[in-house]
Amino acid sequence: QSFGEECQQPVRLENIDQVSYIENGLFMIETSGSGTLNTRQACAVESAAMRSGLVVHVVMFSSQLDLKENTTCQLYMSQNNIKFFTVDLVAFAAASPLGEQYRVYRVFFGENKLLWPRPLTSRFFSSFPSSGTM
Repeated sequence: QSFGEECQQPVRLENIDQVSYIENGLFMIETSGSGTLNTRQACAVESAAMRSGLVVHVVMFSSQLDLKENTTCQLYMSQNNIKFFTVDLVAFAAASPLGEQYRVYRVFFGENKLLWPRPLTSRFFSSFPSSGTM
């Protein structure tokens, strides 16, 4: 099943740090850097949205959402209570002990090259209460 023209272009995600107000809800973080959700992730997001009655904020490490993948497009188009955002990893990491090294590493090696796997990176940086502005 395809949703047509709406699902042929990627969508640039709004940076969660630049949103003036975020409604109370559930936060789910996709840390692989992929622009899509796999079937299991999409099911978890959809179930959380349907069963909790709260807004589900999906925070992606990718700056774009790839709507060519039907599962991701279906969630995005559903407009139920699912919102998608991105996060700037450099800002997120800023207050951690490795924040400056992470920033310099990304400047030299590029945004898609990480010193550590993304899930490990996000767990480490989020363990510092002042990391980022979230």
